[in-house]
Amino acid sequence: GEPLSQTAQTMLPKLFDAGPERSREARRALKNLVLIACTVAIFVGGFSAVALQYGSGIFTRDPAVRAAVQGCATAPVCIASLVFAQMIDGSLLAAREFGFVIRVSLLTTALQLSLLSAAVRFQWGLSCIFLSLTLRYWIFAVLMCASAQACACTHT
Repeated sequence: GEPLSQTAQTMLPKLFDAGPERSREARRALKNLVLIACTVAIFVGGFSAVALQYGSGIFTRDPAVRAAVQGCATAPVCIASLVFAQMIDGSLLAAREFGFVIRVSLLTTALQLSLLSAAVRFQWGLSCIFLSLTLRYWIFAVLMCASAQACACTHT
Protein backbone atom coordinates (compact mmCIF):
# COMPACT_ATOMS: atom_id res chain seq x y z
CA GLY A 1 0.00 0.00 0.00
CA GLU A 2 2.78 2.44 0.80
CA PRO A 3 4.26 2.42 -2.75
CA LEU A 4 0.81 3.34 -4.08
CA SER A 5 0.53 6.12 -1.52
CA GLN A 6 3.93 7.46 -2.57
CA THR A 7 2.95 7.21 -6.25
CA ALA A 8 -0.24 9.18 -5.60
CA GLN A 9 1.69 11.83 -3.66
CA THR A 10 4.18 12.14 -6.51
CA MET A 11 1.87 12.06 -9.55
CA LEU A 12 -1.30 13.80 -8.47
CA PRO A 13 -0.18 17.21 -7.12
CA LYS A 14 1.06 18.43 -10.49
CA LEU A 15 -2.24 17.34 -12.06
CA PHE A 16 -4.35 18.95 -9.34
CA ASP A 17 -2.34 22.17 -9.52
CA ALA A 18 -2.57 22.41 -13.30
CA GLY A 19 -6.19 23.48 -13.18
CA PRO A 20 -9.31 22.33 -15.01
CA GLU A 21 -7.52 21.65 -18.28
CA ARG A 22 -5.83 18.59 -16.74
CA SER A 23 -8.78 17.34 -14.69
CA ARG A 24 -9.43 14.47 -17.10
CA GLU A 25 -5.82 13.37 -16.74
CA ALA A 26 -6.09 13.61 -12.94
CA ARG A 27 -9.22 11.45 -12.94
CA ARG A 28 -7.57 8.88 -15.18
CA ALA A 29 -4.50 8.73 -12.93
CA LEU A 30 -6.69 8.35 -9.84
CA LYS A 31 -8.78 5.66 -11.54
CA ASN A 32 -5.61 3.77 -12.48
CA LEU A 33 -4.34 4.00 -8.90
CA VAL A 34 -7.66 2.64 -7.61
CA LEU A 35 -7.55 -0.27 -10.07
CA ILE A 36 -3.95 -1.07 -9.17
CA ALA A 37 -4.74 -0.82 -5.44
CA CYS A 38 -7.72 -3.17 -5.80
CA THR A 39 -5.68 -5.67 -7.81
CA VAL A 40 -2.76 -5.59 -5.39
CA ALA A 41 -5.14 -5.85 -2.41
CA ILE A 42 -6.80 -8.95 -3.86
CA PHE A 43 -3.48 -10.66 -4.56
CA VAL A 44 -1.87 -9.72 -1.25
CA GLY A 45 -5.00 -10.64 0.71
CA GLY A 46 -5.25 -13.94 -1.16
CA PHE A 47 -1.60 -14.74 -0.55
CA SER A 48 -2.05 -13.91 3.14
CA ALA A 49 -5.06 -16.23 3.37
CA VAL A 50 -3.10 -19.07 1.77
CA ALA A 51 -0.11 -18.39 4.03
CA LEU A 52 -2.32 -18.49 7.14
CA GLN A 53 -4.11 -21.63 6.04
CA TYR A 54 -1.10 -23.65 4.97
CA GLY A 55 1.97 -21.84 6.26
CA SER A 56 1.48 -22.35 9.97
CA GLY A 57 2.68 -25.94 9.60
CA ILE A 58 6.11 -24.67 8.59
CA PHE A 59 6.70 -23.14 12.01
CA THR A 60 4.88 -25.48 14.36
CA ARG A 61 3.26 -28.89 14.58
CA ASP A 62 1.21 -28.00 17.66
CA PRO A 63 -2.46 -28.37 16.62
CA ALA A 64 -3.63 -25.72 19.10
CA VAL A 65 -1.23 -23.11 17.72
CA ARG A 66 -2.12 -24.01 14.13
CA ALA A 67 -5.83 -23.74 14.91
CA ALA A 68 -5.32 -20.32 16.50
CA VAL A 69 -3.39 -19.08 13.46
CA GLN A 70 -5.91 -20.49 11.01
CA GLY A 71 -8.70 -18.91 13.06
CA CYS A 72 -7.41 -15.44 12.17
CA ALA A 73 -9.42 -15.24 8.98
CA THR A 74 -9.79 -11.48 9.38
CA ALA A 75 -6.04 -10.91 8.96
CA PRO A 76 -6.02 -11.21 5.12
CA VAL A 77 -9.02 -8.88 4.88
CA CYS A 78 -7.18 -6.44 7.14
CA ILE A 79 -4.07 -6.61 4.98
CA ALA A 80 -6.04 -6.12 1.76
CA SER A 81 -7.91 -3.19 3.30
CA LEU A 82 -4.65 -1.54 4.29
CA VAL A 83 -3.39 -1.53 0.69
CA PHE A 84 -6.48 0.32 -0.49
CA ALA A 85 -6.65 2.69 2.48
CA GLN A 86 -3.02 3.75 2.04
CA MET A 87 -3.58 4.58 -1.63
CA ILE A 88 -6.55 6.77 -0.70
CA ASP A 89 -4.53 8.39 2.07
CA GLY A 90 -1.77 9.25 -0.40
CA SER A 91 -4.28 10.68 -2.86
CA LEU A 92 -5.76 12.98 -0.24
CA LEU A 93 -2.33 14.08 0.91
CA ALA A 94 -1.59 14.91 -2.73
CA ALA A 95 -4.74 17.05 -2.74
CA ARG A 96 -3.47 18.79 0.40
CA GLU A 97 -6.37 17.61 2.55
CA PHE A 98 -4.10 17.40 5.61
CA GLY A 99 -6.65 18.46 8.22
CA PHE A 100 -9.20 15.94 7.04
CA VAL A 101 -6.64 13.12 6.96
CA ILE A 102 -5.56 13.92 10.52
CA ARG A 103 -9.15 14.13 11.83
CA VAL A 104 -10.16 10.83 10.20
CA SER A 105 -6.98 9.14 11.45
CA LEU A 106 -7.68 10.30 15.01
CA LEU A 107 -11.32 9.19 14.80
CA THR A 108 -10.53 5.73 13.44
CA THR A 109 -7.66 5.23 15.89
CA ALA A 110 -9.95 6.12 18.82
CA LEU A 111 -12.53 3.66 17.53
CA GLN A 112 -9.91 0.94 17.17
CA LEU A 113 -8.58 1.57 20.68
CA SER A 114 -12.12 1.20 22.03
CA LEU A 115 -12.53 -2.11 20.21
CA LEU A 116 -9.14 -3.33 21.40
CA SER A 117 -10.02 -2.42 24.97
CA ALA A 118 -13.24 -4.42 24.67
CA ALA A 119 -11.35 -7.33 23.08
CA VAL A 120 -8.99 -7.48 26.05
CA ARG A 121 -11.72 -7.00 28.63
CA PHE A 122 -14.03 -9.67 27.17
CA GLN A 123 -11.20 -11.94 25.91
CA TRP A 124 -12.45 -11.95 22.33
CA GLY A 125 -9.16 -13.25 20.98
CA LEU A 126 -6.71 -12.52 18.22
CA SER A 127 -9.25 -12.48 15.40
CA CYS A 128 -11.02 -9.55 17.09
CA ILE A 129 -7.77 -7.62 17.10
CA PHE A 130 -7.50 -8.03 13.34
CA LEU A 131 -11.20 -7.21 13.01
CA SER A 132 -10.65 -3.93 14.88
CA LEU A 133 -7.87 -3.01 12.48
CA THR A 134 -9.96 -4.02 9.47
CA LEU A 135 -12.90 -1.91 10.64
CA ARG A 136 -10.54 0.99 11.17
CA TYR A 137 -9.30 0.71 7.58
CA TRP A 138 -12.80 0.31 6.15
CA ILE A 139 -14.14 3.36 7.95
CA PHE A 140 -11.00 5.24 6.96
CA ALA A 141 -11.41 4.16 3.32
CA VAL A 142 -15.11 5.07 3.14
CA LEU A 143 -14.56 8.52 4.64
CA MET A 144 -11.50 9.11 2.48
CA CYS A 145 -13.31 8.01 -0.69
CA ALA A 146 -16.15 10.40 0.09
CA SER A 147 -13.65 13.20 0.65
CA ALA A 148 -11.68 12.28 -2.48
CA GLN A 149 -14.89 12.45 -4.52
CA ALA A 150 -15.68 15.88 -3.08
CA CYS A 151 -12.08 16.95 -3.63
CA ALA A 152 -12.17 15.78 -7.26
CA CYS A 153 -15.25 17.92 -7.82
CA THR A 154 -13.51 21.03 -6.47
CA HIS A 155 -10.38 20.44 -8.56
CA THR A 156 -12.28 20.21 -11.86
